[in-house]
Formats: sequence, C-alpha cells, structure tokens
Amino acid sequence: MVLLLSLLACSDGTDDPVTLVEVPTGTTADTAALGLGIVDLAVGSGMQDDAFGTFKRGRGCAVSDLDLDGDLDLVLANPADATYVALNGGGRFTPGPILDGSALIWAVSAADYDGDGDEDLFLAVGGLEGIGHDRLLRNEVVPSGSLSFTDVTEEAGVSGPLPEQEGYDEPVGVASLGGTWLDFDGDADLDLWVDTTPWPRFWSDDIPEGTVVGRNQLWQNDGAGHFTDVAVAVGLGNQASSRYSSWLDIDNDGDLDLFENNKDTRFNVLWRNDGGIFVDVTADWALEGADLRYPLETFATAAGDANQDGWDDLLLFVRGIATEGPFLEGHVLWLNAEGRGFVDVTAVSNLNDPFYDGFRDHLSNGVMGATFQDLDGDGLLDVFAGNGGPGAGYPNMVAHAARLEPMDLGPDAGVLDVPVFEDWSPLFQFEAEQDPTTAAVYPAYPYRTHAGCVADLSGDGAVELMVMNGGMSWVGGDAVKEPNRWFQVQQSPAPGFVHVSLVGDGVRVPPTPVGSRIELVLEDADGSQRSVWDTLRTSTGFAAQHGTRRTLGTGRAVAVVALRVHWTDGTVDERSDVAFGDAVVVTR
Repeated sequence: MVLLLSLLACSDGTDDPVTLVEVPTGTTADTAALGLGIVDLAVGSGMQDDAFGTFKRGRGCAVSDLDLDGDLDLVLANPADATYVALNGGGRFTPGPILDGSALIWAVSAADYDGDGDEDLFLAVGGLEGIGHDRLLRNEVVPSGSLSFTDVTEEAGVSGPLPEQEGYDEPVGVASLGGTWLDFDGDADLDLWVDTTPWPRFWSDDIPEGTVVGRNQLWQNDGAGHFTDVAVAVGLGNQASSRYSSWLDIDNDGDLDLFENNKDTRFNVLWRNDGGIFVDVTADWALEGADLRYPLETFATAAGDANQDGWDDLLLFVRGIATEGPFLEGHVLWLNAEGRGFVDVTAVSNLNDPFYDGFRDHLSNGVMGATFQDLDGDGLLDVFAGNGGPGAGYPNMVAHAARLEPMDLGPDAGVLDVPVFEDWSPLFQFEAEQDPTTAAVYPAYPYRTHAGCVADLSGDGAVELMVMNGGMSWVGGDAVKEPNRWFQVQQSPAPGFVHVSLVGDGVRVPPTPVGSRIELVLEDADGSQRSVWDTLRTSTGFAAQHGTRRTLGTGRAVAVVALRVHWTDGTVDERSDVAFGDAVVVTR
C-alpha cells in the first residue's frame, strides 16, 4: 500500500507548487522531496514508559511545568499501573513522584486552583473499567525544586457525588473519565467539571432515575478550596454515558458553554452558559438542517478554532459507522458560523479519507484517542485519532489540515473558510523502536492508542505528539502493556513558533485563566495579515491536557505583527514586541 501525499507549502491557501511523493506504509517517511520526516523520539527521551520495569496500560496524559524549572513535565495516567510524574530535564524524562500505584486512573487535569503559582492535579478514577473515588492533589513545590503533593480530596469534597436519597452521608464512587477546570460562574475561582459514565451500563437505557448513576458533576469552588456539586442546580442533571465533553465559548461572550457528549443511548446536548445557568440550545444552533443531538456514536469531542476565524469549532470523534441521524460519514467537523450556529463541513473538508471505522461497540476496534492540535506548526489544527480496542491494536489516523478554502455553506451559515485535510496516517504507522537497555517486553504492532498530548516537550521550539498506549486492566493482563510514542514532524524549512503563558490575578480572572483566548497576528511574504487563535483549556479530547503554556505555530509568516490576549472578563491586552521563538508571559 502506498500513499500519494500532497503537501502544500503554505496553510493560507496560496498557490505554491504541490509535490506528490509515494510514501510506503510502515516507514518513518524520511522523504527529502517533501522536506518532511516523522520521527519517534521516545527511546532517546525516556518516554516509552518502561519506568519501574514494564510498559504500562496507558490512558491519559497532562502537560505541566509542575516543578517550576522552566521545562514541561508530564503526568502519565496508567490504570491499574503506576500513575506518576515524569520530570523533564532538558528533553530527557525521568520518573518522579508516584501519585498512585494501582487505582483505575484514566485522566489527569492540571491547574492552579489555589492561586499559589504552581499547578495542582485532579485525578479521574474509574473510566470504562470500574468505579472509584476521584482525587485532588495540591502541589507544593519546595525550595529545592522537588515536588510534594498533598491529598486534599476530603477537605475539598470532590471525591464523588453525595446521593440525594435518604440514608447517604458519604460520597459514592463513580466511573469518571476526565476532569476539566473552568470558571463557569465568573467569580475568578476555578470550578471543576467531571464526565462520568453509568458503569457498567454503557449501552443500556436502564439507568436508575433520580440517582447519581451516570450523572456528571459540576463542582463549584467557594473561593476557599471547598467544592459543592451544583450540576443539577444549574441545569446539568442529565444521566447518560458522558465521555470527553467539550467546554467552548460558542458565542464569544467570555464564559464557557458546554457540548455534553453522551454516547450510545442518550442524545448529545449543547448547553449555553447564561450567567452560570445552562440553557439547552441544541436545536437553535443547528444550521442547514443538521441535528446536533447526533451522532450517537461519538466517543470523544475536542474544541478548537479549525479555520482560524476567532470562533470555537467542534470536532466529534466517532467510533464505528453511525447508524442514524444526519452524520453518517465517520468523524464530524462542525464550524461555528460566527456565533450564528454550527454547520457541518465534514464532507467538503475531506476529513474521512480514509476513515478507520472499526466497530461501534467499545469491545472492538475503533477510535479512542482524540487530539485536535497543530502538529506541524503551520497554524492550522490537525487531527490525531488513536484507535484500538481491549482485544487488539488498530492503525491510527492522522489528518493534516493543508489549507483553508472559502466555501458557501448555505443561506444560514454563509461563506466560511473551511480546512481541507490530507491523509498523513501512513507516515505515523510504524512500530516502536526497541530499546536495547530495557527489560520490558515489546508487544506486536499496532498498539491500543489512547490520549495524545501536544506540546514543546523537548524545548527545541517545535511541538511533539506524546501518545499513550496500552489496553484494559481486565483484558490480557501484562500482555496489553505497550510502549508509548513521542512523534515529531520534522521539516525543512522549519516553521516558527511563539510560546505564550497566561497568568490571572484571581480577582478578575482565575489564576489559570481558562477560556481566555490568544490571538497572534502574522504577516506573510505577500504583505497580507492573518491571525492564529488559541484558547487556554485544561482538558480537551480523550484524557489529554496539552499544557497551559501554549505554543502557536506561525508557518511561513515573515513577521509577528501583534500578540493579543482576550481575557474572559472582556478586556484585551496587546503587545507589538513579540518575535518568532519568543516565550511570552502575559499577566492580567
């Protein structure tokens, strides 16, 4: 099998020559004609994750400078294995503190919820493997730079929901798939959303009504570090198999709205945040005859500005072919028509060529990992879909956003720029390098892929894709422990990047100012200007946090015109002194 890969030199739609090269499947695609190579840096960086003697059952990853030394560290969530901090020392990672050695930890979310300058950790427990009590760890960086975490779950009150039925006075364990920090009520304190599923009733309508089974939590921060679950009180009391919902500002009013992703048996819901109360706008926001309740098979969702127009869009990762509704082609891309609603651009974007469908049920192969980030630094968001199932691995999918094309999308949506994708999947489809120094056993390729985190982990100025691999704790035992990957797109000439960190004052915006938007205004060689947009999020896609230090790719721009920060309180800060390669800290 070969891939005919078309690589456009620019992401802004200019008519540069297109180079066509045959790339054999299963190679590293080190092609001089393309000026492009995909390499796996995991062995050299220590990131295959053979810490403590074996590979792991990888699920989630979170990027954060936990020890405040300037390097981005990683937290690796490994259910029924050691979940731990991997400390970064100049691009080489070593095992740090173990956060838990055996719990079913599926995801980690990092943010400075207590305003002391370092990022704390929420651990989501259970996932699709069982139930348990979530945990909150307060980070306390000691003067020597070493890490110390204090378990504050009990005093914070976030271990699980308190049932309303008479006779319960202790929180119960649930199946949590992830946590997202946000300020839903605008009081500059970070609140916490937790997606849960009615384990083990994934595909059943038989969910006991009026219970906490399958009900998500929205933990409201009182400002002193204690949280109360207000999900029902603010209108978010659905019971469903929710997994990897997306928080995004659909109307650019400064507060985050919610796309609640409910797989298999319940409809999806788009909730608009109206002053801390949530209103169902699913029907109102569907343009050109779409129905945003579908598809039912969405395994995960991710938000991002796909066409770089300053409005949050949505990508839905579908496991298997949809069985009903308007979205029957595979994964789904909705563009935000400048606050008028969402329009489906899946077909015209070429997103599903090809679509690795697998099967609908979780026990077979299909999408699990879900990453919507810029992998090659051209300023457009690419798609990484990690595939597999409990029984076996499955080839992963990578769709590269090659350019934007203006398209008339109908009378309601109007003319919008649409990203057009090219298939880069075969470039990433090669087995892991075997490290001669490890005693870990290498399983057969392909692997069972989960979270993919994108950040400049090496510190060389360009981003890498950290990929978590491994199977279920209850299927296959040690045989499903698999090596992680650390992919980098290497190209000549190399694109530029600008690194931006945002710090809130805790009065007008939270210390980690989730929801604030970064706009990088660029000038291209022809004198035209364009903006690259990014929104500060703590978690997006499948169990992935790409870090609160944001890296924006500039492609072939010749100059940075301005950096603007659109804070959630409505103010805008602008700087004109930013250049390629700069690492900028902006404080509200």
